[in-house]
Amino acid sequence: MAINKLIKTKLERPALLVETVIDVDADYFIAEIDRILNIKNLDFVTNVKGRMTDWDAFNNNEKFQKTLSKAYGKLSKHLKGPFTLEDSWGIKMEGPTQTTLHNHPRHDYGGVLYLNDSEQTLNFPELDVEVIPKKGVLVVFNGFIYHEARQRELTDAKYAIAFNINVVQRF
Repeated sequence: MAINKLIKTKLERPALLVETVIDVDADYFIAEIDRILNIKNLDFVTNVKGRMTDWDAFNNNEKFQKTLSKAYGKLSKHLKGPFTLEDSWGIKMEGPTQTTLHNHPRHDYGGVLYLNDSEQTLNFPELDVEVIPKKGVLVVFNGFIYHEARQRELTDAKYAIAFNINVVQRF
């Protein structure tokens, strides 16, 4: 079979990463993550090499949806919406844990909401950006951007809710 055309090139595209701080009921969400982890989990079987709830653990959680809605008010001038929440999962990292380098190419945006302070940073190697997890820090970024939390021995658990959102298409 003959190859009619072969194109190998690098395409530049706009990238977005927004970091802000929002009010969050961290105690409630931490308790929910711990509760859900005892029922159903994906511990150490995804890019999260630590404790993780099921992919849709917070999709129908009214408090999480309200929290994201309030955040959207702060971010609306930077993000094109409206959005649909596709996935939302809780993370509990303890001991020697990491999140391996990955991206979310099937989603317009990925994000993470930190529920407590931690020394295990979120790294975006392509952007040369490091986010320090603090209670209430919300990070939203294009789904195609690679990110990781490098392996670290954590003395205190790191809690977060990660999520994927897509822009609602209007025809």
